[in-house]
Order: sequence, then C-alpha cells, then structure tokens
Amino acid sequence: MSLIKDLQYGLRTLRKSKGFTAVAVLTMAVGIAANTTVFSWVEAVLLRPFPGTNDPGRLVSLEMVAPSGEHLTVSYPDYRDLRDHTKLLDGIMVTQPRPLNLGEGVHSQRIWGELVSGDFFDVMRVKPALGRFLVGHERDDSPGGHLVAVISYTLWKNHFHADPAVVGTTIRVNRYPLAIIGVAPEKFGGSMSSIAYDIWAPAIPSGN
Repeated sequence: MSLIKDLQYGLRTLRKSKGFTAVAVLTMAVGIAANTTVFSWVEAVLLRPFPGTNDPGRLVSLEMVAPSGEHLTVSYPDYRDLRDHTKLLDGIMVTQPRPLNLGEGVHSQRIWGELVSGDFFDVMRVKPALGRFLVGHERDDSPGGHLVAVISYTLWKNHFHADPAVVGTTIRVNRYPLAIIGVAPEKFGGSMSSIAYDIWAPAIPSGN
C-alpha cells in the first residue's frame, strides 16, 4: 500500500508541474538512450567482438610489449616464429589493417582492407558466402604476395550489385590488379569490431 500511495503522490505532483514533468520525461528518455548506447557498445566490443565468426569466445589477441610497457609492432618473421612454435593455440594469424583505394582516377573509392596471412579465415572460422578463400600457394610465405582478394558482403552488394559473376573478375586496389576469389559472409567485418573492412588480400612478407 505504501508503494501505491507513493506512486499516486508522484503522479499528482507531476500533473501540477508540467515543466517538471517535461524535464522528468526528458531525463528518462536520455537515460534510456544512454543505457541502450552503452549496452550496444558492450555487446559489440565485449560480448560479440568479432561478428560473423563462429565461436568468437575462442579467439584471443596477442601483442608484443617492451619492458617499458610500450607496444611493439609485430613483424612477419615474429608471426612466423609464433605460428611455427606455439603449441597451445589451434592457429595463429596476422593482419595489417590499412586504408586502400578501389578503382582508379576520379572513379576510385576509399575503403578499409586487411592484408592477412594465409590462415586468417581458418582462425576466424568463417565460410565464404560465394567463391572461396585462400588455398594452396596463396597461403604460403613467398615474398611478393599473391594477386587475389576476398571482398566483403557489403562491398559485393553495394558496389557489384550482388552479381555472382564477380568471382574471377579483376579489380584495381592501390593500382594493383587483384582477382576476386570469394565473398565473405554477410555479417563478417574482419578482425576489429570498430571497423567494417571491405577487402582482404594476402600479406606480403618482409624481413625474411
């Protein structure tokens, strides 16, 4: 009964002061919106950091840190040593995010892409929506890279109008001709939840 009386008193107070009612409703709206935003961020960054992947809870990020606490850049030889000698993990991949230009001249489009090791899609546990991922010699460590690429589902839909014949065609990325070998699954955006990548191509080893 006490709770009902308190609610009745609160409602009478709000009816008598319309200005206060507006502020109260606005405050509640802002609070709900803030909570929704925070929850969406928590879900994207903490609960589902790698959308589109299978079993994301098994994915971990490895970083190299100097004794001073400074984060160090992982070289390709470092990655190769970890990949070949680490026994506690099912697989290790490396990725180099960077902005890229798709097309040439005035028709070029700025996109985000990742240069990845051959086991990238295996570690991320995703299957192609169309075509295939890296296979055979496209997965090795030979210098010079391989001129192939996997594009995102969004890029395939918006730029190529979801044309299934896109597999096997050639695009220009930073003026290099890359043959499209596959399309990533619809919800897959790459190795970072904050950026939706549009293209993945084999990394070019250096420092051999």
